[in-house]
Amino acid sequence: MAKKRLTPKEKQHLRKLAEEHLCSEESAEFGGKLRQAVFGFNDGLVSTFAVVAGVAGAMLGSRVIILTGLANLVAGAFSMGLGSYLSLKSENEYYDKQLVDEQKEIETKPDIEREEVRIIYMKKGFSGKLLDKMVDKITSNKQLWLDVMMKEEFGLSRNACAEPRLLGLIMSGAFVIGSIIPILPYLFFPLNGEALKITIAFSLIGLFLAGVIKSFFTKEHWLKVGLEMVAIGAISAGATYFIGQWFAGLV
Repeated sequence: MAKKRLTPKEKQHLRKLAEEHLCSEESAEFGGKLRQAVFGFNDGLVSTFAVVAGVAGAMLGSRVIILTGLANLVAGAFSMGLGSYLSLKSENEYYDKQLVDEQKEIETKPDIEREEVRIIYMKKGFSGKLLDKMVDKITSNKQLWLDVMMKEEFGLSRNACAEPRLLGLIMSGAFVIGSIIPILPYLFFPLNGEALKITIAFSLIGLFLAGVIKSFFTKEHWLKVGLEMVAIGAISAGATYFIGQWFAGLV
C-alpha cells in the first residue's frame, strides 16, 4: 500500500517541529547570552551618553561630568541586572508550575490530554490517518507529549539559556562596558569641548556596531538597525545637551 503523500502545509509543520526539537541547547544558550549582552550594552551606552551630554551642555566641568556618568553607570548596572534576574526568575517559576500541572494531567487524565493533542492538530489542518499517526507518535513519548502541550496549549517553551543569576550578571557587565565609552574621554582630555567631540564620535560608532549585532536577532537589515541606533543615541544626547544649556541659562 502506497504511503500517503504529505501536503506542503503538513511538510512545513513537521519540519518546524523537527527543527524545534533538534535545536542544540548550546546554540540557544550562546544566543541568549549574546542577546542580553547586546541589549545591556545598548542601554548603558545610550543612557550614559545622554547624561554626559546633558551635564556637558550645562557647562559644569569634567569632574562633575565624570561623577555624574559614574553614578549613572552604577545605578543602571544594578537596576538592569536585578531587573533581568527577577524577570527571568519569574518566567522560569511560572513555566515550572505549568509544567508540573501539565505533567499531572498527562499522568491522571491521558485520554483527555490525548484528545487535546488531536484537537490542536486538527486546527492546524491535519486529518484522517495522518492525524492519527501524528497523535500516536506524540503521545508515545511523554517528554515530547509534554513539550508539545506546553508550547501549543500554553505558548510556553523552556529557554535553555535562562539562568537568571548568570544573565543578570551579563546584563550588568554589558551595561557597565557600554556606560564607560562616553565617560572615558573626560578622563584623558582636560578640555570639555575636545572630550565631548570624542565622546560623541566613540558613542555613535559604538551604537552603530551594537545595532549591527542586534540585527542578527531582529533579522532586519544591518544598516537599517545600525542607523536607527545612531539616531536614537543622537536624539537622546542632543535633547539632553540643549536641556542642560537651557537650565544653565536659568541659574
